[in-house]
Amino acid sequence: MNRLYSKILALSAPTIFGLIIQAMYQVLNAYFVGFLGVSELATVNLTYPLTFVLIALGQSIGIGTAAITSRSIGRNDLAHAHAAASSGLMLGILAGGTYLGVMFWKFDLVARIMGTVPGTEACFYRYGRLILVAFLLVLANTIFGFIARSQGGTLFSMVTLIIAFALNALFDPIFIFWMDLGIRGAACATLLAQIPAVGAYIWYFSSNKSRIRIRPTLRAVNRHVCAAILSIGIPTFMAFVINVLAVVLVNRQAAAFGAEAVAGIGIALRLYTVSTLPVMGLANGVQSLIGACVVDTDPAKIKALLSALLKIGTGYGACASLLFLIFSRPLAALFSTEAAVTTILSGSLAIYMGFFAMVPVQLIAMIFEQSKGNARLAMYVSFARQGIYLIPLLLVLPGRFGINGIAASQLLSDLTAGLSCVMILWRQVFAATDATPTGPENSHRWDW
Repeated sequence: MNRLYSKILALSAPTIFGLIIQAMYQVLNAYFVGFLGVSELATVNLTYPLTFVLIALGQSIGIGTAAITSRSIGRNDLAHAHAAASSGLMLGILAGGTYLGVMFWKFDLVARIMGTVPGTEACFYRYGRLILVAFLLVLANTIFGFIARSQGGTLFSMVTLIIAFALNALFDPIFIFWMDLGIRGAACATLLAQIPAVGAYIWYFSSNKSRIRIRPTLRAVNRHVCAAILSIGIPTFMAFVINVLAVVLVNRQAAAFGAEAVAGIGIALRLYTVSTLPVMGLANGVQSLIGACVVDTDPAKIKALLSALLKIGTGYGACASLLFLIFSRPLAALFSTEAAVTTILSGSLAIYMGFFAMVPVQLIAMIFEQSKGNARLAMYVSFARQGIYLIPLLLVLPGRFGINGIAASQLLSDLTAGLSCVMILWRQVFAATDATPTGPENSHRWDW
């Protein structure tokens, strides 16, 4: 069983690490921008859904591309691996570029939809466009990273991520304060920190360290490969998009209570979202392992794997919930010195994290249903927490309970979606009557 836990962590660690680093760019910007004032901090929160779409594109296309390139390398079909990697990178750049084009074309409308309030409009225009360009490079680096890991370049990918993040942390105070660029400096820092990472990946895929050669041209795009990439990555993208829509609605509801509410609730939601990413990485990282168990139709293996995942996930969720409840006030003080903001932030964070241990259950159930090919249940589980339950609650509770109703909506959504997923997994897996094999004749079934 220890081998099972080791394999789970080995498969999921790169995805967990990549997701956390990408989300932390905006948390890092929020930390430094918090010293500028409430309007600037609120602006970073308002742009978060826009950048999260680019993260979603990078993750979904990256997952699909890596799946195809790794299988091609396993068959020793390097020509197909080259085509898949080139198609995946260009698909990401074209999708991200199209998204940026639409955003820039209707930026006034985007600002209104995001819920800008008096005092944040000017900041939104100074910061919004530039941070979107920066995250287009983040998207490219995400896909580069998935391709590198698909051929065993995990260490190089992690080092590149760390260097880019460290440069961002170094550049933020320089551009924001020393060069006196304010909130625009935070976007400049993120943009400039990504350029060396792009250069590092270009060198890597051109060197003898890589078996894959990438040709970033339109002629290298293979339509059939792109379709295969999208078929693998779309479930992940849809899960991200539901999160984005929920964040937009939260921001719009918070805007009714002023810039302080947008800033405080936005940071609380950001920390909550970042906390979900390790579990999302855990579930996505072991999807191939879950799929193999489902294909083998081995109930004992499926039970053992899901039990291990649920123990890891809920254990992490309970610890995260407890830590955020205990340290909500010190955490709030890191992001703002405004009393109104820190009060809203700490209170909202404590409510957000109340039933956080239920979130891993939902994410693990989602990957399990996707691996089984159960489209209807997979769709329900994907949309339950941030769509089916959260959105109606957000439309009702803030009007009745004020600002605390926003965080309470997430609390009740986590509980309801989590309990429904517990019932699904119990009926499909844990209530099954299949006996767990224990004899030596079945020992090969535990060879993970």
